[in-house]
Amino acid sequence: MDVWSEGLHLYGGGGVNTSLYHSEGDTLGSGLHFKTDFGYSFKKSWAIEAGSFVKFTKVHDTLIWDTLLTIGVRRKLQEDFYIRPFIGQAPTVFYSDKTPEVYRRSNTERIIYNGPAFGISFGKIYKTWFWETTVSYQALDKGKGIRDNKSVPEEVFRSDMEGLKITSFSLTFGLQVL
Repeated sequence: MDVWSEGLHLYGGGGVNTSLYHSEGDTLGSGLHFKTDFGYSFKKSWAIEAGSFVKFTKVHDTLIWDTLLTIGVRRKLQEDFYIRPFIGQAPTVFYSDKTPEVYRRSNTERIIYNGPAFGISFGKIYKTWFWETTVSYQALDKGKGIRDNKSVPEEVFRSDMEGLKITSFSLTFGLQVL
């Protein structure tokens, strides 16, 4: 089986990630992640892909559910190695017992940020599996506070903000499903 055959391909995997959160100071966190890439390969060395990358990170008392929704181009290098630049959006949820004062006044239970993301992956595809390393950068600029009102999420606060940036490094192992 040629791992770069033309047609649709689906990759799924998981691994570990380390993220640096840039805000009023730098904070380092680590955790686990899952990813999928669905795309179309052509000319035995190119692929256009839509991907999802979900990271779960614990930083102090805060659980961060960080999602990257991306579109990228995979380019085959020598010996089935590849490089994949990507761009997308980064909806990110912060769960914390110690929410900032501006959110506490509205009884916020979780904070959702969103903003652009970009990055690059480098890896290798084998007959049925792959590995890759990824570096990504997110600039989260829109925030809203959410409170559950009788099991229905209710937006209770919205703000534009500057300064929350995330730089992440990850290592993924996975399978070629399709």
